[in-house]
Amino acid sequence: MSNVQQPAEIFPSGDIDNSFAILCGSSGAADALSLLLAQEGYKHDTNSDLVIVLDIPRGFAPVYYEKTKNYLHKIVVTWSLCPEYLDDLWDLKPNILISGDSILLNLTNTINWVRQKNQLRITRSTSSELSPNERRVLRLVAYNYSNKDISEKLNIEYQTVKNTLSVIYQKIGVSNRMEAALYYWGIRSLISRDELNTVPE
Repeated sequence: MSNVQQPAEIFPSGDIDNSFAILCGSSGAADALSLLLAQEGYKHDTNSDLVIVLDIPRGFAPVYYEKTKNYLHKIVVTWSLCPEYLDDLWDLKPNILISGDSILLNLTNTINWVRQKNQLRITRSTSSELSPNERRVLRLVAYNYSNKDISEKLNIEYQTVKNTLSVIYQKIGVSNRMEAALYYWGIRSLISRDELNTVPE
């Protein structure tokens, strides 16, 4: 279920700018999306004022989002359903954030919508139970920061980091930092419990 009401279907017409650019870590995925959207009447143009950021591989969008600063309209597309990861992407302030299985449908209905400069979040997962500070700690754990690194990065006490991690583990239902990282990246279900338990803290 989406967090917000989705826009009515909007199809390209002759008097609307139907161009788009793509930023993605996989040229194959970018080419495939370009072909699919071309079939819907849209035109790939590197000089467009609208960019679609494909989060492939996962983690690409938050790292490379700064490259979108010259674009007026920004759509971020991810397949992640992790609420904390989605909140982190939303904090980047794209015009539209899309996640889930019906991404192509949502894109064809929102490329023109985004030019109206509205913000729209089309996601299926629930809101995060973590506080902003807890979410920052979880994100750094996912990026393989040690507790000492997190302490220095966020300018907080080392023990505070440990206490915060204990709270995070309880809230998201994990037992160690590896599980927490896999949870954040949305791939925890791909690893068996026995394999997770062999990973040191």
